[in-house]
Amino acid sequence: MSPLKPQQPSHQMRTAEDFAWEALYRSAHDSATAAEVVEFLAADAEVRRTHLALYLCCRQTVREAEARRIRIQRIAALLRRLIDVVIAAPLAVIGRIVRGGADVAIEIVPKADPATSSSRRKAAAPRRTRQPAKTAESAHTVHAFPSVSTGPRSTGNGPDVPR
Repeated sequence: MSPLKPQQPSHQMRTAEDFAWEALYRSAHDSATAAEVVEFLAADAEVRRTHLALYLCCRQTVREAEARRIRIQRIAALLRRLIDVVIAAPLAVIGRIVRGGADVAIEIVPKADPATSSSRRKAAAPRRTRQPAKTAESAHTVHAFPSVSTGPRSTGNGPDVPR
C-alpha cells in the first residue's frame, strides 16, 4: 500500500459495527437499553443524524416505559385506597367501638373500696372452720325444749297479764 492513500477500514470492521447497530435496533424495545442509546445519541449530533430512526424508536420506548411506570403507580395507589376503605377503615371503627365499650363497661362497674374488696374475696372463697370434735358425752345429750313457758304469756289481744 502506498503511504499517500489513507487506509480505509476493512470490510470486516464495517460489518461488525453494522451488526452492533442492528443489535441495538433489535434491542431498542428494551427500556434499559433504549435509555442508554438515547443518552449516547443525544450526546453526539452527527451519530444521531446518521441513526435517527434508532434514536426515535428508543425515545418512544423510554416514553412508553415511563407511562407504564406512572400507570403502575396509579393502580397501586388506587389499590391502597381501596384496601384502606374496604378493610382498614371498618377494622378501625370496630376497634374504636370495642375500646369505647370497654370504657363504658368500666364506668358501669362500681368503684371498689379496699374494705369491700377484701370482704368480697372472703365471701367468694369461704373458709373452712374446724368444728370441735364430738365427745361421747355430748353426742348422747338430748336437748329438750320446755313446752310450758314459765314467763309472762302474751295473748295478742291486749296488755300482757301475768297468770
